[in-house]
Amino acid sequence: MRSYRSWRQVQETIRLYSSSSSSTSALLEFVNAEFPSTIGIRGRREFARLLQLRALDDPLLYHNVVHGQIIVSGLELDTYLSNILMNLYSRAGGMVYARKVFEKMPERNLVTWSTMVSACNHHGFYEESLVVFLDFWRTRKNSPNEYILSSFIQACSGLDGSGRWMVFQLQSFLVKSRFDRDVYVGTLLIDFYLKEGNIDYARLVFDALPEKSTVTWTTMISGCVKMGRSYVSLQLFYQLMEGNVVPDGYILSTVLSACSILPFLEGGKQIHAHILRYGHEKDASLMNVLIDSYVKCGRVRAAHKLFDGMPNKNIISWTTLLSGYKQNSLHKEAMELFTSMPKFGLKPDMFACSSILTSCASLHALEFGTQVHAYTIKANLGNDSYVTNSLIDMYAKCDCLTEARKVFDIFAADDVVLFNAMIEGYSRLGTQWELHDALNIFHDMRFRLIRPSLLTFVSLLRASASLTSLGLSKQIHGLMFKFGLNLDIFAGSALIAVYSNCYCLKDSRLVFDEMKVKDLVIWNSMFSGYVQQSENEEALNLFLELQLSRDRPDEFTFVDMVTAAGNLASLQLGQEFHCQLLKRGLECNPYITNALLDMYAKCGSPEDAHKAFDSAASRDVVCWNSVISSYANHGEGRKALQMLEKMMCEGIEPNYITFVGVLSACSHAGLVEDGLKQFELMLRFGIEPETEHYVCMVSLLGRAGRLNEARELIEKMPTKPAAIVWRSLLSGCAKAGNVELAEYAAEMAILSDPKDSGSFTLLSNIYASKGMWTDAKKVRERMKFEGVVKEPGRSWIEINKEVHIFLSKDKSHCKANQIYEVLDDLLVQIRGHMKLINDGRRSRCELLTIRSKNNKTRKIEPEIEKPSKQMIRVSNGQSPWRSLRVISASSCLSSLQTVLSYFYFFTSIRKSLDKLVTIDCCDHNGFKLYMSLPMVAGEMGTHVELMEVYPTLSGCEGLTVFGMGFSEGALILHKLIMFWDQPEALHTTGYEILMDLLYGLGALVYATRIPERWMLGKFDIAGHSHQLFHVLVVAGAFTTHYRAGLVYLKWRDIEGC
Repeated sequence: MRSYRSWRQVQETIRLYSSSSSSTSALLEFVNAEFPSTIGIRGRREFARLLQLRALDDPLLYHNVVHGQIIVSGLELDTYLSNILMNLYSRAGGMVYARKVFEKMPERNLVTWSTMVSACNHHGFYEESLVVFLDFWRTRKNSPNEYILSSFIQACSGLDGSGRWMVFQLQSFLVKSRFDRDVYVGTLLIDFYLKEGNIDYARLVFDALPEKSTVTWTTMISGCVKMGRSYVSLQLFYQLMEGNVVPDGYILSTVLSACSILPFLEGGKQIHAHILRYGHEKDASLMNVLIDSYVKCGRVRAAHKLFDGMPNKNIISWTTLLSGYKQNSLHKEAMELFTSMPKFGLKPDMFACSSILTSCASLHALEFGTQVHAYTIKANLGNDSYVTNSLIDMYAKCDCLTEARKVFDIFAADDVVLFNAMIEGYSRLGTQWELHDALNIFHDMRFRLIRPSLLTFVSLLRASASLTSLGLSKQIHGLMFKFGLNLDIFAGSALIAVYSNCYCLKDSRLVFDEMKVKDLVIWNSMFSGYVQQSENEEALNLFLELQLSRDRPDEFTFVDMVTAAGNLASLQLGQEFHCQLLKRGLECNPYITNALLDMYAKCGSPEDAHKAFDSAASRDVVCWNSVISSYANHGEGRKALQMLEKMMCEGIEPNYITFVGVLSACSHAGLVEDGLKQFELMLRFGIEPETEHYVCMVSLLGRAGRLNEARELIEKMPTKPAAIVWRSLLSGCAKAGNVELAEYAAEMAILSDPKDSGSFTLLSNIYASKGMWTDAKKVRERMKFEGVVKEPGRSWIEINKEVHIFLSKDKSHCKANQIYEVLDDLLVQIRGHMKLINDGRRSRCELLTIRSKNNKTRKIEPEIEKPSKQMIRVSNGQSPWRSLRVISASSCLSSLQTVLSYFYFFTSIRKSLDKLVTIDCCDHNGFKLYMSLPMVAGEMGTHVELMEVYPTLSGCEGLTVFGMGFSEGALILHKLIMFWDQPEALHTTGYEILMDLLYGLGALVYATRIPERWMLGKFDIAGHSHQLFHVLVVAGAFTTHYRAGLVYLKWRDIEGC
């Protein structure tokens, strides 16, 4: 052993060792050297330096040896050295020795308590730290300083909420002693409150700090971002820039994250400028965050340009840009970037492989995805759950479930993410076998005691929705409750969808009502459920509830609402939704356009459908199909063919639905040759005819009487003809009166669908039309024996936004008794009118006629089909001139038009009928003549006033005015000659004479300037001749003309004209 006989030599040696790190053995050799027997107080400083020497091998052993020397030297109870020992033992992991030193100390100062509390915090002993602090608080020999208070707050923060009440109690002391204004204490308080989720308290402490350090700003800004207050974090950053604090890279990256979350492109550009200003462009991590910000704001080109200009790219830079391409659906660019990574000497990591596999799944790029799979195996990345999950998803979306199952079987551990990916893959494909495999995966998952997540049940619900299994759906719903999972947006919408698909709307509404937080996805799911199950009124009522909530409808909401209006055939309601779409600027959406076209077609307004089609921003094949079907349903065959030609001229290739509409249009319009050409054209496009096409062709040939050709077409079908095909042939036989072929067609239709009531009914009607009552009775008896029930006919009538639905022989309506009373009354009136016609006595109205396209007319035989038309008369308090729409589910269109024509005659309801129906009432030519007289006179007077020589033609102008006013005299005279025996004619004439007197008096006052001439200057503001003229004119119009009009309308309702 070396002996250090001079104390000065000891000091020099200590200085030598403190200048560099030394091995533990060398330090121990020095410490164990021969010291003077008693060092005393003189060696206190040297022991402190010895303790602070760095031992590289075993610092705890070294500190123990020095501690022993301190004990031998009699300095064991020295507070200064004990504090150093506690700190060093804590750093070296010797908390047991630190506690012993702390417990043996007779005197403890603030440094002692602060060191012990900090040591407990450093090792995660937060409860022990609080016990030490409470002991300090009980003794209260020394006032606490900022360091011990900060350590106490750190301990409370580490207790995960249980130390909250202690901080709240300490808060009053901090405010009283003004420690809350200390930067260090205040920053820790801010951090504590932010971790507790109390951003308001954190903001109060932050605002109360007189001085804020960079750490304070960083803590507050990052806390706001983590708590979803990105906008507040941006405000704080702008406030920071107004001061003298220079933001560091962490603050800038945090604010960039806030810009990405919002997203706020302009803010990201400003941060980019600050990065360049403060020289942080070489910080790779900060530049990666900037790239991510640009990507999430949709500026991928700017992100790529920034990426190219980075001097020190790392693997995170490549992965960030790769993920950005994926997020913005630029999957081809992502594949090119991934391919170029090895050229720069980089090996894709698990995150890069996961991102590129997602892009492969979106593009169905199976070959590229297989190559990535091979790379993951070679790079030993297959065990990563993210990569395995992406592989399963890629193979599933590429319809390679066998490969996906192989990946799952090889790498599947007890990881719920992988099970969810496999279940989702099976559920997405939708076939029955795969759906059962999804359920088997779930059973295996439960057998392994893996706790399912909410995503597991969402995927299972999709599978049960495809199977339309209500029992299975309820079991899955019950398991969600059993595992204590609360419904989120995705699970709630999936439950609503599955119950709606299973025709259980009550359960769907229960799920909807039980959800505490509803976003627009939940609302739209409920709307779709109602509309799909034809509960259109409920959908509209729910829309009113949505209007009262904070959510605002989007384009998907309006698609359902427009569809509901179309299903109800409510044109006015559909037009109101159309107005809202125009107001919100959503009419350019292709789904909206298609829904509007379908709605207008169902509401019997092909003109409005064509207007909506013309105003569409983009027209896809669905849009063209909708307008073609609209014309087809309304018998506009030529227009449907013209639309097909325009469609092909614009380069849009028709599909099989297009030809269904075109062939249906040709069938309804009787365009046989055109229909045959379109059928051949469909084959040229490589479209195989489906059942719908054959139905249209059979109907087309049957309407033209070419029944044998229709039968041959059916027999040449590649598949077994459906019942609807034979029923189309049966309809053609009914029109042609071919009983033999009708019997054959009916038998074939019944063999295909024994419960089809339409075939029985058509055959029975054919027998009845031929007088074969025995055969007709047998058909009815057969229907009854086989339990075939005819679906009752339905009619809808819309009166002032309210839609009334009626079934055949339906008496459930609240006004059913009144309706049938009016029906009986109208039948009596119609029979009486027909009797007048047959007796040769001519009424004042012309005979009702139906005109065809060749202007041939035929008499109308009244037929009453449905009671819905009588709703017109029983709507109490409704003006008879309000808009009315009647929609019938019956095929008897001509009878419906006939009855409506009579109802127009007897009830004076203005109804828009089909273009083939015309109603000639009264003398319209005379009416047009008399209306043109005042118009001509008014036009002449206007031209005279506009001439440059007008002052010389004032007399001519006066004559035109008098001619315009007194031209009504000819009309009054004509009326008196025709209806001199009617008291109403004299009554209205009296009103009209009074009206003329008021007009004349007003003109006299205006021309003579009374009362200005009587009292000059008295009536300059009020009461002058011009005002009196208008008062008298308005009085004539509203008191006399209006009263005369009421008398005329009442008389016309009774007499007809």
